[in-house]
Formats: sequence, structure tokens, C-alpha cells
Amino acid sequence: MKIKITNGKDVVIETTVTSLNIYEDGCVEFQVPDSCYYVTTQGINPEKGEKTLWFEKFKNSEDLEAPTEIRELSLESVKILLMLNERWEEIPLRGTF
Repeated sequence: MKIKITNGKDVVIETTVTSLNIYEDGCVEFQVPDSCYYVTTQGINPEKGEKTLWFEKFKNSEDLEAPTEIRELSLESVKILLMLNERWEEIPLRGTF
């Protein structure tokens, strides 16, 4: 299975996943073949007051305390898509703010 996260026209990540969890609140966790683990979290950025998607990368799924990369993306322009039946299908972002 493949996942793609876009921010407007920019592709944040497009990769094959080895495991995937999608939660009711729209957050997504996934692992890629090199064992890196990614987590998305939605919320309001307290400094900017904007709806935000935090995109965090970790070395593996066992060490979720110290991300190796964190990106803040405006929730207004982010899309999370999965390759299903040879088509990209969007995962609805259901932030509860």
C-alpha cells in the first residue's frame, strides 16, 4: 500500500507503507520499509491560532519520545491519500476542535 501527504501542490511524503493505523479523529500513524515511523496529529497551534497538522518522523515505532523531524502544516491545505485499487483516495481529516 502507498500513502501520500500533500500540502497544497507540494508532496510532503509519498511512500510505501508496511503498517498503517487510521484513527476516528483523522490522525494517521504509519511505518515504512526502512523502519521509520510517522505520526500525524491535528490541533490548534497555540502560537498562531490556526488549525494545524503536525507531521512527525521517528527512527522506529518503539521510540516515540524523540522525533527526528517535525513539520507543521496548515490543516486547510493538507491532504492525506492512500493508493487503493490503483487510485489515490483521500482520508477525511476530522479534527475536533
